[in-house]
Amino acid sequence: MLAALVLVAFGSLGSALTFNARDGASAGVVTKCVKPGQAAITLDDGPYNWHSQIADLLTSYKVKGTFFINGNNWACIYDKDRIANITYSYNLGHQIGLPSRLFLGSVTYPFEAHHTWSHQDLTTVSAERLDSELTLLTTAFERILGVNPAYCRPPYGNYNDTVVNAINAKGMTVMTWNADSMDSDGYTEPQSEAQYKQLLPSSDGSVIALNHETNPTTASTLIEWLIKELLNLGYELVTAAECAGGDAYQSVGQPQTPTAQWYCPSTN
Repeated sequence: MLAALVLVAFGSLGSALTFNARDGASAGVVTKCVKPGQAAITLDDGPYNWHSQIADLLTSYKVKGTFFINGNNWACIYDKDRIANITYSYNLGHQIGLPSRLFLGSVTYPFEAHHTWSHQDLTTVSAERLDSELTLLTTAFERILGVNPAYCRPPYGNYNDTVVNAINAKGMTVMTWNADSMDSDGYTEPQSEAQYKQLLPSSDGSVIALNHETNPTTASTLIEWLIKELLNLGYELVTAAECAGGDAYQSVGQPQTPTAQWYCPSTN
């Protein structure tokens, strides 16, 4: 689970050359960690039913994870249980928190990042829709957590120069992945394990692992297996921001008090 962006007034963004995470790196896009030996476990499409369970699992292993969340995909981010979920994971270690990361003792815990409002392919929507996909979720971040995220993952890993430039212009960095569990493509947990075993250790020396917190077996078994596998291979597990060598948030303030404006507008 970033910020709003300013666009030139194109009617559509589909005319630019389109890239996918599986195509490899493009300028302005993070696809690997800055330091070999690091691994970032990332989870997309929440907050969902198992969000807090996954946060607790990461915490129990004293490792770091990143949630790329949506505003109105599987559920509305302003629903009370969704607010509780992301607040819970964000506040782990809150009592001695630092501006860009959260600590409990010497351990850094999960942070939230941007995955657009309703999980649209940003390369196919109008300039107005692209702006709303980013603005609506950024507003939710600021309201619920008091933060302005610094990283955005375009849905499906699809992007073009217009999308990247617009996100970068707002101080945000696009991040995709270099290791996909394929859990969103129907892979079973054993198939996802086999997929990871083919990809690890990674050829570039670091890992950004794509998983989906909406998948029940990912939440119940795959993430724990992945944690153990990466640790056994000697990886240092870090947040996506640490992987990229930056801060998790552009700014950190105070959460706001809910009002009648906290609702999910239709974007169809």
